[in-house]
Amino acid sequence: MKPIINFYIENTPEGNLLKWVGNAKNRSSITVERSTDEINFEVIEEILLQKTDGEGFEFLDAEAPKQKTFYQLKYYEGPEVVAASPIIYTGEKRVFNRKIFITRAIVAVVLLVLAFVMVKSFSTKGVELERPPLTQRSQYVNTKVVAYTNHETMTEALGQVIASQPIDIISEVSGRIEKGNVTLKKAISFSQGALLFKIDDRETILNLKSQRSGFQNVVALILPDMKLDFPNSFQKWQDYFNRIDINNNLPILPESIDQREKTFLASKNISGQFYSIKSAEERLNKYRVAAPYSGIIQDVYTDAGSVANLGTRVLRIRKANDLELELPVRKEDIQWVKSGTKVKIYSEDKRQTSTGTVNRIGAEIDPTTQSVNVYVSVNSNTIKLYEGMYLYAEISGNAIAKAMEIDRKAIFDNNKIYVVKDSMLIEKTVNIHKIKNATVLFSGINEGEKVVSEVFLGATEGMKVVPLK
Repeated sequence: MKPIINFYIENTPEGNLLKWVGNAKNRSSITVERSTDEINFEVIEEILLQKTDGEGFEFLDAEAPKQKTFYQLKYYEGPEVVAASPIIYTGEKRVFNRKIFITRAIVAVVLLVLAFVMVKSFSTKGVELERPPLTQRSQYVNTKVVAYTNHETMTEALGQVIASQPIDIISEVSGRIEKGNVTLKKAISFSQGALLFKIDDRETILNLKSQRSGFQNVVALILPDMKLDFPNSFQKWQDYFNRIDINNNLPILPESIDQREKTFLASKNISGQFYSIKSAEERLNKYRVAAPYSGIIQDVYTDAGSVANLGTRVLRIRKANDLELELPVRKEDIQWVKSGTKVKIYSEDKRQTSTGTVNRIGAEIDPTTQSVNVYVSVNSNTIKLYEGMYLYAEISGNAIAKAMEIDRKAIFDNNKIYVVKDSMLIEKTVNIHKIKNATVLFSGINEGEKVVSEVFLGATEGMKVVPLK
């Protein structure tokens, strides 16, 4: 319904009286603007409004200039102008003329006397005037007969394609970043196991070789004691010494035969040095970063040649075909969405279609949109997916038994509807099951009754109407 209807001006002795009929929402407003040149308007009044339908409004401009004046109304919902009235104008203010008023009053009295005399003359001649019966003006209304059926629920939403499991590649060691087998740029693809980048490890390798050499020297020093005190274990330690190579990882330590041998090795700190070197060898592997799966580089935070510290973010990657659709679903409709439900997917131009499945449903409501995010896997064989693109979705839900679908305009005050009985409007409360974009599923009225399918301006309970089928 229009927020500004029948805007006009009456000239009164007190000033220009502006009148109009309005429909408004809660926390809306109307500004009254005035101009003398029809170009530059100034706001002379702001009227704050609450929800209303067909209410009459008046505003007296007691300070209107004594010349041709232009007026315009603007209807606001929040900071935005939703509607504006046509520009209307008036002449100078009328001055109350007492002489003209008295003359017109005398003429009116004379006409009334003449009319009374004429009626009396007709009555004396025996002619009876037939009085037309009083009738109440009836409004034609569209109606529907209540009939309940089962309805399949369908939740519609528009969402964005996102990466389902992106991960950040973080440097676990310090050093200068060097190129690997993959160019460090956004949208570059890579295969599983490919060397993404590496950290300069030359100094670390030299330190590790030094540790291995020192450990080799410690093993060499215990060999004479092993030959004298533990002849049964000498050969295995001799073989272990021969297998040590400072350019390769240390071999596993030989097992001790008895407690005396174990005590002797502990006194030489053989195990402590061995595991210290093995820790350094394991850390050396972190200087080379390989791709955990085949995928695409989403973002690059640090370029090759720069120095990375412990915990520095270098890349963000995602799996090549691991995209999903994030759908914000209204909190009123989330009850109809279940995990595992089949989903129909459409491109923005509706030319491409695909299918999907609800993977998971968010546990929180977005405070800005009052919606819950639903995540849907999409079959990318029929629609080429790109991260960030928008897709439409229709999510199938549970069926609603014994309900009727009607235009949303037929519902007022959240859950009220008009029923026509004996050509009269009767207000009834209904049960709202689901609100769609343009229609509502409801129940709570006996089948066979006639409901008004669209509420009109000025409708009230008890009003006489003529139902249309």
